[in-house]
Amino acid sequence: ETFKDDSRKGATGLVSFAWDDDYLYLCIEVNDTTPNNDHTNSWDRDNVEWFIDWDNIRTKGDIKNGGHPYWHIIINSAPAKGTNEQIIGGDFSGVAGTDETRDTVKYAVKPLKGDDLSNGYVLEAAVPATDAFKTSIKEGQVIGIDVSVSDNQTGSGRGSQSYLGDISGNKSTLDKQGSDPAANSANLKLVAAKKVEKPTEAARTSDMSVAVAAIAMGVAAAGIAAAKKHSK
Repeated sequence: ETFKDDSRKGATGLVSFAWDDDYLYLCIEVNDTTPNNDHTNSWDRDNVEWFIDWDNIRTKGDIKNGGHPYWHIIINSAPAKGTNEQIIGGDFSGVAGTDETRDTVKYAVKPLKGDDLSNGYVLEAAVPATDAFKTSIKEGQVIGIDVSVSDNQTGSGRGSQSYLGDISGNKSTLDKQGSDPAANSANLKLVAAKKVEKPTEAARTSDMSVAVAAIAMGVAAAGIAAAKKHSK
């Protein structure tokens, strides 16, 4: 089943991860039938938040030491009217701020169905792992990870927020998740791509094979694995 939030109302998401030598990738399908993107606060618009604790040290609180890369990225489902800004965030430890995040994080957002956001949206993002940001990425690495979906249902502000790392489905855990995502995040283990046999002609649809772990938000969040992107 798909967990929504403590009220069991609001947007839900299905998220997948993948990786290569340079990037950590996120793809999430968000079911949201009440698109709202014009609130003054970016976090009160429909959005996806991605928390990445690269060293997985789970330091309590949002303020991290300067040597520990911790990313918090918010990507709205669409820009607010009159603006072209759709992404905010950065690293709480001071390694990267909002401007650096906009310059380095690659992302795209498209309607889940049809030509508008009335049914939800698909968001893809790629976050670099580079020396400049004190990050690295390799097989076997375990990264602290969390993803949340915020839903502005009436236009007045965020009406619900669901977290990937919350696996219990109760309000007290959601409160902890919102105030301390590092301590309550899930574990993302980077594993090697499995060998894929050549498909039959009828089944062949692409020359690219990407192995990912897809999970419904809030269900069995511990032990997530992301496979390295692999092309034939």
